[in-house]
Amino acid sequence: MFGTDINDDAVSVARRTITANPVDNVVCEVRKCDLLGGGDGATFSETGVDVILFNPPYVVTPDEEVGSSGIEASWAGGVDGRVVIDRAMPQIIKCLKEDSVGYMVLVDDNKVEEIVDWFEKEGVGSMVLGRRKARNEWLNILKFGRKVERKVVV
Repeated sequence: MFGTDINDDAVSVARRTITANPVDNVVCEVRKCDLLGGGDGATFSETGVDVILFNPPYVVTPDEEVGSSGIEASWAGGVDGRVVIDRAMPQIIKCLKEDSVGYMVLVDDNKVEEIVDWFEKEGVGSMVLGRRKARNEWLNILKFGRKVERKVVV
């Protein structure tokens, strides 16, 4: 099992959590890197992955906040909250094996239907598993994979 994050503190906390909560016969590695490791997702694309869990920075913000070294990088998504999401999606599909599935957290501002359409054009199905209001935003959990049927629930 692998985890990635661009933030040193997040990587450190994840490593401590894994050490404090070992699971028999499961090796967990957390790497500091941008998204899936390289601009083309090369870190994982050779072997593929079984499951992807992606909680991107999705809040609509000015583009200059995206990728900063401050805490705002954990939520700053730029225009439509999609700057990081749009950069990640091509990397994600390169890593999907035939039976892989992924789950991504999105908010309505991210234009979920457009993301579903993009995945479909790339031969990847997706469906909104559910929506939930959290304070001032509607959270969506998007499931995606080569064998997932397209379905949008709004």
